[in-house]
Amino acid sequence: FKAEVETHAQALDEGLVEMEARPSDPRAIMALMRAAHSIKGAARIVGIEPIVELAHAMEDCFVAVTAGHRPLDAGQIDVLLEASDQFKQIAALSADDAPRYFQERSDEIHRLAERVREPRSTESEAAAPVTPQPRVAPKAAGSGTDVRVRATLLSRLLAHAGEGVV
Repeated sequence: FKAEVETHAQALDEGLVEMEARPSDPRAIMALMRAAHSIKGAARIVGIEPIVELAHAMEDCFVAVTAGHRPLDAGQIDVLLEASDQFKQIAALSADDAPRYFQERSDEIHRLAERVREPRSTESEAAAPVTPQPRVAPKAAGSGTDVRVRATLLSRLLAHAGEGVV
């Protein structure tokens, strides 16, 4: 299971980065769909339902993109890369750590699957005025100021900065 997930998570990472450059390449989308499907099957065989759910959500996302029902933009790619990171974390777990990990993170994985399922579009967000609302992380004693910004907001900011330079 671990080797299968590691291999397909790597394929997802590479394919998603490629999709940022060429978002309408049907062969790349099909490769992503096959990788998600393989992870789903491997997780189902070993009975890891949260991963079955997450991989199934990814597979459904790629099917919707292929059918033209939803875009695969930078914001959605960020969410899909988070899912791939989750697969890599799971592949790195020892057999002893896995039950506790899933007990503690099952809800988090479910929420990530929901985010993968929800259609996103940076094009419609770009039409709205840019008013980022960063969440400030709590300060630890003696630390500097930490600011957390959602990846979609950072992507939009960088896109606008790039347009301003041109």
